[in-house]
Formats: sequence, C-alpha cells, structure tokens
Amino acid sequence: MGKALLYTCSIDILDDEMELLEKILEHYDIEYKSVEKVRSAYRIIDEKNSYCLKMLGRGYKRAHKSFYLSKALRDRGFDNVAPYVFTKDNEYLIKHKKSSFYMTGWIDGKEVSFKNIDDILDSARFLAQFHNAAKDLEFPGEIKIRNRHNYWLEHFQNHIETVKGFAEKINKKSKTGFDLIFKHNSHIFMQEAEFSTALLKTKEAKQAFEKAEKEKYICHDSFYYQNILRDKEGKLYLVDLESSLMDCPMSDLGKLIRRVLCKHKFSWDFDLCRRIIDAYDSIRPIEREELYPLLAMIAFPHKYWKFGKKRYIKKKEWTEEDYQNKLKKIIELQDYKFEMVSNFVMFYGIRLDE
Repeated sequence: MGKALLYTCSIDILDDEMELLEKILEHYDIEYKSVEKVRSAYRIIDEKNSYCLKMLGRGYKRAHKSFYLSKALRDRGFDNVAPYVFTKDNEYLIKHKKSSFYMTGWIDGKEVSFKNIDDILDSARFLAQFHNAAKDLEFPGEIKIRNRHNYWLEHFQNHIETVKGFAEKINKKSKTGFDLIFKHNSHIFMQEAEFSTALLKTKEAKQAFEKAEKEKYICHDSFYYQNILRDKEGKLYLVDLESSLMDCPMSDLGKLIRRVLCKHKFSWDFDLCRRIIDAYDSIRPIEREELYPLLAMIAFPHKYWKFGKKRYIKKKEWTEEDYQNKLKKIIELQDYKFEMVSNFVMFYGIRLDE
C-alpha cells in the first residue's frame, strides 16, 4: 500500500508539492505516517522505518548514473551509501515530466562539521576510501559519466578571462567602494591564478592526469559537509552521488582542503593542510605527481572569482556594505594563504618546469 489514510507533513511542504509526493509515493509499498522536508530531500516515515525520497530535475541521466554508481560501490564492499528502495514494479526510478524521483533508506545520522578537526581528518580518510572503491568500475553502456581529466587547465583559464572581464566592467561604470577594492587587489589574485595554471602545465601534473584517467577514478565533486553523514555508531556515509564524474582524485581532496582552510578559524594553516593530506595518504597513498594538481586546486583564487561572479554576473542583491565586508574578509587572509602555499612548495619540493 503506497499511502496511509492519515498522515502528517511538515509545514514547509506546499499543497501542490504534497499532492505530487502522494502520486509518487503510490508507486511504493509503504504505508507512510509522516513526510518531512529535509534540505533538498523528503523524509518518509512509516511504522518501522524512515526513507529518503529525492527529486532530480534536468532529465534522468544523473539519476541513472547515481543508481549504478551506488550499486557498483556496494557490490565492491563500500556500503557507506544508502541502499535503494524499489517500487512495486521493481523500478529504482520514477519519471515525472522532466524530473525523476528515487528512494533510498534514511541514514539516521548528522552532518560532519568542517570546523571540527577530528571530523575534517575523518572526512579526508573517508574520501580516500571512496576513491579506492570508485576506481575502474563497470557500468552499462547507456550510462555516460563525464570525463574532466583534461579540462582543468581550460577551466582555470576561463576563470582568469572572466576576472579580466570584471575589470573591464569596472572601468566602464561609475565605481563604488567595492569596485575600487576589487580592482585594486586583482593583481594578487591573478598571480595566484597564473601560478595554478603553471602547475597544471608541468610534466608531473600531466602524468597525474594520465594515470588517473587510465585507472578510471571517479570523484564525488560535491564532497561538502552536508553530504557526509555520521551515524550513532560513528560510521560515515556519503550521499548525493548525482554530480560524480571521472577526474583526478586530487580534485575532491583539493576542494576539501580549500573549503576548510579558507575559514578564518583556520586561516590557511599549513600544519592542518599537511595533516589532512597525511590522513588521506594513510588510506590511499598520494604519488608525488599528484601534489601538483592538488596544489593547483588549493592555490587557485576560487573564492575571489566566485565572489566577482556574484557581483558582476549574478548581481546578487546584497547591500554595498555587505559586499565590501565579505570581500575584505577574503583579502584579510591573503597573506596567510601566500605563506601556506610557500610552505607547501618547500615542504613537498614542488618545482615548476624550466
């Protein structure tokens, strides 16, 4: 039975939304008692169990990919992903217009904190476990997983051109205080960007990408704290596999380190950076060549580029004061970041091609 006669739903679920959910839940043999909205998913609760119902837009390819990746990981012994719940017709996916729905078991846990060092180091080890499992997997022929091994340099260069475009926009307009601060500091961030692209042009980086592509590594590409859950027994789980793609594992690790160190609490602390690398390395040894794309990902001024994009492209509706304060916080940490990158270069013996 797909529906209980009486149930409750959270107040943030709209009537039309609940009507659609009722139609979707009719496909499952679940007599649910309540429906709750949790972030971008729904928690479905019956007498004995809880389930996670997820809706994905933009077609069905990501949903198919997520299922087969989850299945391949579990078949390989990586049971740190929730098992799928099948419909009455033994389907893992429900198509509705241009969207798709799927259901898994509910992970009864809480998000890790990237402000807690133990959680950070555990997450780094967990990421390495995922990469060890998500290697050379076999998928049905119709499942296409995007390959980004050869896209890093182009990706960074596109970002550089975008930042240059911001400067042109500033020159053509009446300048605010934010504009002046953004432009005045642009040379510092452009130097970081050029350093990152130089790292990607080294023979070591090219070797790292070639090997990762040959070994068919899959990256999560959204390894945020929101997608890492710890249950009551301390076991970690990974959710939201829809963004996964083929890439160098240093993409996930570099983004993890960057997200942690850019916070004022850690202020680009090289010792913590090294500890994260060591934690990952204890599970999946990092080869010397991989340190080059890793540092390129860490050093690139992603936050500066992203912030400029919010101002000059998306035109996010913040006050001038908010814009200036947020930008100043990024700039305040630049000396710490420069010191961290310098320490990384010296400690790991990074050399650019002559």
